[in-house]
Formats: sequence, structure tokens, C-alpha cells
Amino acid sequence: MSDRSGVLPAVLLCCWLLLLPGESLGLGKLPKAYRPRPHLPLEGGLSRNARLCGASRLLDGLVSGPESLAERHGLLYTGLNGGHVVRIDPRSAQVTSVAKFGASCEGPWDEEVCGRPAGVKFASDGALIVADMYYGLFRVDVDTGQTQQLVSVNQTIAGRRPGLPNGVETAPDGTIYWSDSSTTSNFRNSIVEFLDDASGRVLRLDPLTGTNTVLADELRFPNGLLLTPDQRYLYIAETGRNRILRYHLSDGSVSVLVEGLPGAPDGLRPGPGGAGILAALISTDTPQRATLPELLAPVPKARAALLLLLRTNRALLATANNALPLQATRRITHVLGHTETVFRETMARSMVVWLDDEGGILTSMQCPAGTTRYISEAIAVGNNIYLASPFNNYIGRLPTESLLSQL
Repeated sequence: MSDRSGVLPAVLLCCWLLLLPGESLGLGKLPKAYRPRPHLPLEGGLSRNARLCGASRLLDGLVSGPESLAERHGLLYTGLNGGHVVRIDPRSAQVTSVAKFGASCEGPWDEEVCGRPAGVKFASDGALIVADMYYGLFRVDVDTGQTQQLVSVNQTIAGRRPGLPNGVETAPDGTIYWSDSSTTSNFRNSIVEFLDDASGRVLRLDPLTGTNTVLADELRFPNGLLLTPDQRYLYIAETGRNRILRYHLSDGSVSVLVEGLPGAPDGLRPGPGGAGILAALISTDTPQRATLPELLAPVPKARAALLLLLRTNRALLATANNALPLQATRRITHVLGHTETVFRETMARSMVVWLDDEGGILTSMQCPAGTTRYISEAIAVGNNIYLASPFNNYIGRLPTESLLSQL
């Protein structure tokens, strides 16, 4: 199928909607138009290669949705679909459950009950900080399994409740930075965040008072976070705008580190040896092909029409599920109404980009064949780079040399 297979229907839809007055469609208030920066050309550090295709598969078929990774004493920690936080010994491929969020449930179709851990990062005192998309922020003692909830999705912060806790970062003094990717929808409905006005934000949690402060607001799906070693800046992956922002901790200003990335940045981690930034682009496109959200960005009526269609569809699915609350009905509702269904069908390729501290692209790892994809985070540990994913049932692994050799 051509890379442009989804473009023509979207263009025809946009043209048709542009000919009609918004009020005649019953769309209500239209979202704001915006124009994403054109993609950077695939040259220099972004030149095409197939290095990512060589990733081996650790724990193939034994884990589900390891979206983020943290390392301690040579062991890896991650959250899985179903709400479990696990410890992984990459040498023996042994997996041990450390903690569990949420209640027990029958399967991923009940993930709002199970919990779904996303970002993980160790604090300076050895506790693992975990953002669960449906429950909030937690502190986990990985030795005892004890958990403490730091932030609940039911609490109001600056007038709004968290809708989608996602990325986390920790400072030496215990400060926790975290991203709330959307304050208008949860993960299963998060396609709304890519079509409606941006509602995501980045917050700082004071370890002494437990107070949350909003640092940056009205971001389009803020995701991975990375604090610079000198603690001058906090890098923010703005997934919905294909860019990485730089938050200046000294004065609270925000600048663009790099934009026009050829895909959607997700997790951010230090590069090999702590140098620069490893940014995982969970979905990439060629310069000639834009994603559907990018195509619709300057067309508010088209976005409003799709939002109306999505909400109508979900209302019908909810009615069907309430009328016939069987596992089969819940499974169908999960598949047809979940953002993940859209993402999995449109994410043909992924990329890992290594940037310097000023946003310059040093090199990248790609897989044009799409055999290694859905990569949400890349973390360098010793001689290996481990690849996380919210959709894969394994953890990817590549030798660090495969990246260093390209410099």
C-alpha cells in the first residue's frame, strides 16, 4: 500500500467541509487552527538506514506493553498492561512482579480498572516513580513492593483534574516532574487530544509539601521528560507537534529545542555515556507524507466533524455495552473505541534519534521495513540500548556500538 494511501480521503473530507458553514454541521465551537512545522529532510543524521531492524527481542511473548524502562543495579524495571510493575534481569530473562496498581480484571479491555503504568524513573533515594495513565503518580519501593500514591486523577490541580498522567522525571532533591498528556480525555480516548484544542500540561511535584505546580500548559500531548545534568532545563517531548521543547527552570520560559521531527517524539532519555538526548519517535513519516492530525491541523471544521463522529461512535458503543455487558461486548468496545486501534494501524515505522544539547541531530536508528516499530523509549544501559513500547510484547535490544559507530 502506498505511503499516501490515507491522504486522499482526508483531503476530500477537508475540501467538502470547507464548503459548508460550521454552524450547519452542528459542530459547535471549532478548535483552533495551527500549522505544524514541515518535516526535516532525511539527510545528515537522519539519513535512511536499517540499524533499528537489527534489534533482538528480549522476553518475546512474555510481557505486554512495556512502555518505559528504568535501570538499577543492572536490572530493568517497567510497567505492563494490566497494572503490574515488574523487575527484569536481562541476563537470565527472569521477570518478577514488584507492585500492582488498580484492581484485578479479565483483560486489556478493562484497562481503566486494571491500571496502565506508563513513565517510570528512579528517584535519588532509590524509589521508583511511576505514572499510571488511569490512576495517577505512585512511589514504589522496589525491594518491599510497598506503594504510595502521590497524585490521584481525582484531585483537582489548577482547576482541572489530570486526564492522562504519562511521563516522569526526577531531580536530585526529590522534585518530580510529570506530564499530564490531556486534561480532557484519558488514554483510551486520547485521539481527542490530537484533534481538539491542546489541553496537555507539565507539572512539578514538591516532595516536601506534596504541592503540584503547572509549569507549561496548552501543550499537544506532552509526553517524555528529561532533566539536563546541570538542572538548567527540562526537555519536553510534545508528541502532537513533532517537536521537543526546552523549559528554562530559571525563569519559567519555554523555547523550542527542535521541531519538524519526521515523527512523533515519545520518551526521552540520556544518550550513551549521558551525552545528549535519545528521543524515540514512536511513529515516523517521510517528508512527503504527513500524519492525519498534521493534515487536519489547519482545518478546524474537519477536526470538529471527526470529533463529533468519535463521540457519537463511543456513545453508541457505551449504550451497547451497558445493554449487553458481556466480555465479548467489552472486547468489541475496546477495539473499536480505543485510541490504540488507530495508533497501531497508522504507525508503520519508528525511529530513535540521538540529539546534542542544542537540538542538533547526531545520528539515528531506523527500520524502513517496519519489523521493529512502536518504539516509545530507548535507554542506554552499559553495552546495550533497550527499546520500550506500549504495544509490543517484548523489549528490543541493540548493542550501543550500533549507534556510536555512526558518529
